Amino acid sequence: GVEVGRTPRTADVASAICAPRPWMKYADKLKGRLMLYYGTADNNVHPSNTMQLVQALQRVGKSFELQVGPDAGHTGLNQMRMMEFFIDNLVLKPAATRAM
Repeated sequence: GVEVGRTPRTADVASAICAPRPWMKYADKLKGRLMLYYGTADNNVHPSNTMQLVQALQRVGKSFELQVGPDAGHTGLNQMRMMEFFIDNLVLKPAATRAM
Protein backbone atom coordinates (compact mmCIF):
# COMPACT_ATOMS: atom_id res chain seq x y z
CA GLY A 1 0.00 0.00 0.00
CA VAL A 2 0.89 3.67 -0.05
CA GLU A 3 1.83 5.34 3.22
CA VAL A 4 0.32 8.70 4.14
CA GLY A 5 2.72 11.55 3.38
CA ARG A 6 4.73 9.50 0.90
CA THR A 7 4.63 9.98 -2.85
CA PRO A 8 3.37 6.73 -4.40
CA ARG A 9 5.78 4.77 -6.57
CA THR A 10 4.79 4.11 -10.16
CA ALA A 11 4.50 0.40 -9.33
CA ASP A 12 2.06 1.16 -6.48
CA VAL A 13 -0.13 3.28 -8.76
CA ALA A 14 -0.07 0.69 -11.56
CA SER A 15 -0.94 -2.06 -9.09
CA ALA A 16 -3.93 -0.09 -7.78
CA ILE A 17 -5.19 0.70 -11.29
CA CYS A 18 -4.88 -2.88 -12.55
CA ALA A 19 -6.17 -4.65 -9.43
CA PRO A 20 -9.19 -6.87 -10.10
CA ARG A 21 -12.42 -5.10 -9.22
CA PRO A 22 -14.95 -6.93 -7.02
CA TRP A 23 -17.89 -6.15 -9.32
CA MET A 24 -16.40 -8.30 -12.09
CA LYS A 25 -17.87 -11.33 -10.33
CA TYR A 26 -21.33 -10.12 -11.38
CA ALA A 27 -20.67 -10.30 -15.13
CA ASP A 28 -22.81 -13.44 -15.48
CA LYS A 29 -25.80 -11.61 -13.98
CA LEU A 30 -25.90 -8.83 -16.60
CA LYS A 31 -28.96 -9.02 -18.86
CA GLY A 32 -29.74 -7.65 -22.29
CA ARG A 33 -27.48 -6.32 -24.99
CA LEU A 34 -24.33 -4.59 -23.80
CA MET A 35 -22.26 -1.89 -25.44
CA LEU A 36 -19.03 -1.01 -23.67
CA TYR A 37 -17.11 2.15 -24.41
CA TYR A 38 -13.78 3.44 -23.26
CA GLY A 39 -11.70 6.38 -24.31
CA THR A 40 -7.96 5.85 -24.46
CA ALA A 41 -7.44 9.28 -22.85
CA ASP A 42 -10.04 8.71 -20.10
CA ASN A 43 -8.84 10.13 -16.79
CA ASN A 44 -11.80 8.70 -14.87
CA VAL A 45 -11.79 4.98 -15.80
CA HIS A 46 -8.48 3.42 -16.78
CA PRO A 47 -8.64 1.29 -19.96
CA SER A 48 -7.33 -1.70 -18.00
CA ASN A 49 -10.57 -1.63 -15.97
CA THR A 50 -12.56 -1.96 -19.19
CA MET A 51 -10.35 -4.83 -20.29
CA GLN A 52 -11.03 -6.57 -16.96
CA LEU A 53 -14.76 -6.30 -17.65
CA VAL A 54 -14.24 -7.58 -21.21
CA GLN A 55 -12.35 -10.57 -19.83
CA ALA A 56 -15.04 -11.26 -17.21
CA LEU A 57 -17.80 -11.10 -19.85
CA GLN A 58 -15.87 -13.42 -22.16
CA ARG A 59 -15.32 -15.90 -19.32
CA VAL A 60 -19.08 -16.24 -18.82
CA GLY A 61 -19.88 -16.28 -22.56
CA LYS A 62 -21.72 -12.94 -22.58
CA SER A 63 -21.90 -11.14 -25.94
CA PHE A 64 -21.21 -7.43 -26.08
CA GLU A 65 -20.16 -4.65 -28.42
CA LEU A 66 -17.03 -2.66 -27.69
CA GLN A 67 -16.46 0.89 -28.87
CA VAL A 68 -13.07 2.55 -28.41
CA GLY A 69 -12.48 6.28 -28.59
CA PRO A 70 -8.86 6.87 -29.63
CA ASP A 71 -7.55 9.93 -27.76
CA ALA A 72 -11.06 10.49 -26.36
CA GLY A 73 -12.05 10.95 -22.75
CA HIS A 74 -14.74 9.55 -20.48
CA THR A 75 -17.66 10.95 -22.48
CA GLY A 76 -16.24 10.60 -25.98
CA LEU A 77 -18.71 8.00 -27.27
CA ASN A 78 -20.02 8.74 -30.74
CA GLN A 79 -23.58 9.93 -30.10
CA MET A 80 -24.90 8.62 -33.42
CA ARG A 81 -23.50 5.13 -32.70
CA MET A 82 -25.05 5.18 -29.24
CA MET A 83 -28.47 6.14 -30.65
CA GLU A 84 -28.18 3.42 -33.32
CA PHE A 85 -27.47 0.85 -30.58
CA PHE A 86 -30.44 2.02 -28.47
CA ILE A 87 -32.85 2.08 -31.41
CA ASP A 88 -31.73 -1.36 -32.62
CA ASN A 89 -32.00 -2.94 -29.18
CA LEU A 90 -34.81 -1.05 -27.45
CA VAL A 91 -37.14 -0.14 -30.32
CA LEU A 92 -36.62 -2.58 -33.19
CA LYS A 93 -35.74 -5.76 -31.23
CA PRO A 94 -36.92 -5.20 -27.64
CA ALA A 95 -38.11 -8.81 -27.07
CA ALA A 96 -34.78 -10.26 -28.17
CA THR A 97 -32.98 -7.87 -25.84
CA ARG A 98 -34.97 -9.01 -22.81
CA ALA A 99 -34.34 -12.66 -23.61
CA MET A 100 -30.56 -12.33 -23.42
